[in-house]
Amino acid sequence: MSNKRELLAFVGGKDKEVLALRNADRKNALVNAPVKLSKTQTAILEMLKEDNTLTREIMCERLGKDIGTIKRAIKALREKDLLERKGSDKTGYWEIKS
Repeated sequence: MSNKRELLAFVGGKDKEVLALRNADRKNALVNAPVKLSKTQTAILEMLKEDNTLTREIMCERLGKDIGTIKRAIKALREKDLLERKGSDKTGYWEIKS
């Protein structure tokens, strides 16, 4: 609520206050909205819950998908802030964020 008040105080003016309030509500709605995942993205998250050291190549073999498909799915998961790589490609691991 304090964010909305700060935003309203910054914008000022009655018409602008209504617009600012609506924009603040939209931002909160986007944050609280459920994240839609593809079947591949869901499968990757499930595999990484079991073993967070899996490589992209192993994911390809297990899912029967091309490396490009796996890379795109991982990129989308990273952009949705659901997945992060910790450490190097060789010795690192995947961290699933919630």
